[in-house]
Parts: sequence; C-alpha cells; structure tokens
Amino acid sequence: MKIEKLEQEIKKLISLINKLEKSSGFRLYRSLDEIYSHKNHMGAIMVDGILQAGINYDTVVKPRVEKIGIIKKAKTTKGFYAFYSRQGLEKLINFRGKKIETIKSLVNLFIKEKIDNPKELKKWIENNKNLKKLIMINGIGDKTVDYFKILVGIPTVAIDRHLINFLRKANISIGDYKKAREIINSTADKMKIGRALLDYSIWKYMSDKSKNEKEKRSKRLNINKIVTCSKKLKEPEKIDRNQRQIFWGKFIEKARSKELPYFNEFHNVDDGWGWICEGFGVPYISICLVATRNNARIEIFINSGDEKKNQEIFSLFNKYKNEIEKIFDDKLRWRDHGINGRPIKSKIIDYEYNGVNIDNKNDWDKIIDFFLDRVEKMNRAFREPIRELNNR
Repeated sequence: MKIEKLEQEIKKLISLINKLEKSSGFRLYRSLDEIYSHKNHMGAIMVDGILQAGINYDTVVKPRVEKIGIIKKAKTTKGFYAFYSRQGLEKLINFRGKKIETIKSLVNLFIKEKIDNPKELKKWIENNKNLKKLIMINGIGDKTVDYFKILVGIPTVAIDRHLINFLRKANISIGDYKKAREIINSTADKMKIGRALLDYSIWKYMSDKSKNEKEKRSKRLNINKIVTCSKKLKEPEKIDRNQRQIFWGKFIEKARSKELPYFNEFHNVDDGWGWICEGFGVPYISICLVATRNNARIEIFINSGDEKKNQEIFSLFNKYKNEIEKIFDDKLRWRDHGINGRPIKSKIIDYEYNGVNIDNKNDWDKIIDFFLDRVEKMNRAFREPIRELNNR
C-alpha cells in the first residue's frame, strides 16, 4: 500500500478509536497477561489456535483451553500428545469434528519439526519458509497462522470478521487480508501500543457489540411471539419470524450433529430470518443459506466493497469452475448481484432448490436435508481456490 494512502487509513482508524473510547466504552488493553495466560503451555496454545476460528470463544473455546492449561503433563508438544493418546483427544477436550483432526495434524507437524515448547515454536514460525508447512494443514489459513504468532509473542494482528467490520466502521476500504493487517499493525505502531493488544481491543469491542445485538434481537423475537400469540387472527401474508427462528434452530442442531464446517451457531442473520451467513475462510466472502416461500438456495457471496477486488476473486473462482462443479456434482449460477434489476458491486455463486416453502413446516426436513448436503459439497468444491486466495 502506498505510504500516503496508508497514512490516511491510519488517521481514520485512530479517529474512530478515540471517538469510541469517549462515547461507546471502547477499551485499549495494556497487557497480554490478562488475555493470554497460557502462553507457556503448548497443549493450550494448539487447542486455542485451532478451535478459535469460527467458534464462540467465551463459551466454547476458552473453557477447553483453560482445562488443558492446568494439565502440567500437556505443557510440551510431546507431553500433550502422550496425554491425549491415552484417552482420545475428543474425550479430553469434549469436542468433535474436523478440528480434532487439524489439532492432531498440527501436533504431528510440530513433533516432526522438533518443536516442543513455545520458545521453539516462536523461533520456527518466525522463519517464513515454515509458514507453508502450516498452511498445508487443512483448516489452517493466514488468520490462524497470525493467531499462533500472537500466542507466542510475535507482534502482529489476526484479521477476522470483527476486525474487518471495525475497519469498515472507520470507512476504510479493505483490499485484502494482508492490506487489512498492514493497516492495523501500522495503526498500533503509530499509537505506540502493542499490535496484539490493539488486535484484542478491537476484537473484544466488536465481539461484545455483536453479543448485545443478538440479545436485543432475541428480545424482539420474544416480544413478537407474545404479540403473535395474543392475536386471534394472523394474516397469512405476514412473516412469522418466531417460526423461522425455530426452523433455523433445528438446522443448526442438525449441522452440529453432522459436524459441518460451518453453521454451528448463529453468526449473521436476516431480521426476517430468511437467511443466515458466515465467513467462508477469507475476508469479504460469505457462505449463505437462503430460504423463501418459493425455494431454498446456498450462496457464495463476494462483497469486498470494491468492484475490482470482487471481480478478481470471482475470476479466480471461475478459473476453477469445471473442478468446482464436478465436486459439487451439479451446475452453479455465476452472476452479478443486483437489487430490483440494478447491478451492484457484489458477486454471487449459488445453487437453488425450487418448490419448497420455509413457512410450511412440512417442507422443513426437505430444506434442511438440502442445506446439509450442499454445504458439505460447497466446502469441498471451493477448498482449493480458497487455499490459493489465502496464499496470495
């Protein structure tokens, strides 16, 4: 990024931080000790680093990290491996799914590379040649690599959806992962605060804000339920948000039981509960599930806020089109996203299932089965292009 442009973005970010400190309870943390208390424990570092992506940290990740962190025998890589080998990693951390295999692959890599403690990991991960070995593990991308760097004391930030949304809040145009990281790192340097501390300060503020919004949404839904139940007649054309919430809740339960890589909790939902979305492994790309009164569909939604960047990502995916559709086992729609016929900057790759209605409970099982099948196939189909995008 050009120096003049970078300086402009830094000013915007500092201005927003100063404003939020005064008006909205934004807190700049000053010590990592109160945040990452397990920095000397390899078992806890590995569990934290792998579980944190796409999962609620406070309720799911943190309790498991704390549990491992008090086991002295799991303090080294070899010790952690020996400890979980006796009873099984799934049982040890009370977790199932693909992340278990990712942790095991990471342990095997570290043993092979003779990394047994955090100091050795820090020295190893500072060598850029070793980063490719990490990225080769399924489930590890740029964000997870940067998060491991933070855990071992290397000054950097790990860009996730909360940091991306904060940059957007500052009216900053986000080019790609590396540029977003450069902006926040440079802002931390300018403010003379640790990069990881600014990372956590922003993440904590946006995470708490997201929780508060979900609580408000939940209260609204409860109020709507009371109002709906109090009515003797319900107009059929109106949306029953409470019923739709129940539908998506059933889907989330099934997604968890099937160990899907996505949709294990609510991240981003439509006010009318017509769709849910979450990040698809890289910034500004989401995987969305949409259910209407006419159909259900799964979408890959590309929206960086920059038309040129959207086209670059779309073109990269299109390069893999034949392979993607072969793995997906059907043709996809590749299109611009428009509202009322007016083209806008976003791109969509989607697949539709017609003849089902989200407001008809008799169709719920059909829609859920469709989503379960197609989320898994979409994930496998886009794995290679997402990996290439992450490695740019």
